Amino acid sequence: MLPPEGYALDFDGANDYVTAPNHPSLEITGDLTVELWFNADEINATSRLVQFGAQGETEATNTLYLLYLDTSGDVVMLHENGAGVNNEVTFSTNLPVEEWHHLAISRDAAAKTYTLYVDGASIGTKTYANNPTGGGDAILWIARDQSGSLFLTAQSTMCESGTWSAVRPTSPPVI
Repeated sequence: MLPPEGYALDFDGANDYVTAPNHPSLEITGDLTVELWFNADEINATSRLVQFGAQGETEATNTLYLLYLDTSGDVVMLHENGAGVNNEVTFSTNLPVEEWHHLAISRDAAAKTYTLYVDGASIGTKTYANNPTGGGDAILWIARDQSGSLFLTAQSTMCESGTWSAVRPTSPPVI
């Protein structure tokens, strides 16, 4: 499966990232879908894909959504409530490297669930305890975390990234 033709962001694994300032449209505490195309040469440490958060352990700095890959290539989704209380779910995906993948994860706030789709196929649904709160000081990070210490590792390419305040259809576009 390949992403749509066009432009992509190419990250070097050391210091490349994208950021956007805080905006109310990004402060999503309810239903959410994060979607992107991704291709990594290797995964050798925790790889941040998309995060909306700030450094600190206060409600204002809470991470409202963080999508990342762990060292096994598993997809992890995290958000915080209260004063930095983590709610984290891990999906066993063991994503292979050097291949394009379409990732889409949807949060259903009423059901308190995350559902992950990889390349259009449902991987599963996981529950979490509390909905995200706060995030008033947060900013959007792509390929880096708010502390600047965890980047998208190794050489990676990402395109067609989007975040919506709704549970969206999660099939990748037909090419």
